[in-house]
This record gives sequence, C-alpha cells and structure tokens, in this order.
Amino acid sequence: MGTAKLEILTALKLSYEMLAQGLNLNSAIMHSLTSGFCKVNQLDDAEWLMEHMLLHGPPAYPGTQQLLVVLFTSYARSLGKLEDTVSILEEMLARNFLIDKVTYNTLIFGYCKEGKLEEAFNLREEMAKRGTGPDIFTYTSFSMGFLTEERWRKP
Repeated sequence: MGTAKLEILTALKLSYEMLAQGLNLNSAIMHSLTSGFCKVNQLDDAEWLMEHMLLHGPPAYPGTQQLLVVLFTSYARSLGKLEDTVSILEEMLARNFLIDKVTYNTLIFGYCKEGKLEEAFNLREEMAKRGTGPDIFTYTSFSMGFLTEERWRKP
C-alpha cells in the first residue's frame, strides 16, 4: 500500500474516532478527506463522506458543500463514474441544499465531455427551475459537447 493511501486511511480512522466521540467534521477536515480519497481513487469513501454531509447537514462554512461536490465530481468524471455524483446532487436538492452554478457547470461539463448531451440539457433545465441560469461556462460546455459528438456536421 502506498504512502498516500496509508495517510488517507489514518485520516479516515481519526475521523471515525471524532464521530464516535460526538464531534462533527468541519469544512477543513471534509475538504481534506474528500481530496485525499479522490487522489487515491477511493471514490466509495469520498461518496461516504458526501452522504455523511447529506445526513448530518453541511459544514458550518456554506461554500464547503459546493466545493466538496465539485471536487468529487471532477474526480468521478476523470474516472468515468459521473453517475455517482448525480445521486448525491439529487439528494442535496431533495434536502434543499444550496446548489450553485459551479456545481451545475461541473456536472454539465462532465456530461458534455462524455457525449451525454441529453443529461446535460436536463441539468440546464434544472438550473433554470432553481433560479440559476446558465452562464458562459455552461454554453462553452455545450459547444464542446456538440463538437465532440460532431453533431454540427451535415449528413
């Protein structure tokens, strides 16, 4: 086992100890753990951390939940496991967590990059319903998606 994996497992063990003592994981701990899990390709553990946040509420700093989702989404996308993040987003929406443009745009970019334009358009519609309209990054992702899929070419 590599040093990085050993270190993240030690950090995880300490987090379990904190939780067992009734202490909450703060934003710095959650960000560090999520980043570490993703870097060593332990998306299951990163997903557990996201689910913990969903069950126990976001950390005190409001931007942390978006940062964690973006970080998790970016790594999941790079490993071809973007669908894992969609269930987390749906759960966050169901619990009325604040979802910002960065979170939506990260998911839309991932879908467009994978050629899943229908899913990307569905998220864009969800953005509009939530009062978060698309921006230049949203449209850039769609442009890239259409060019990747070569849908712009005439038959």
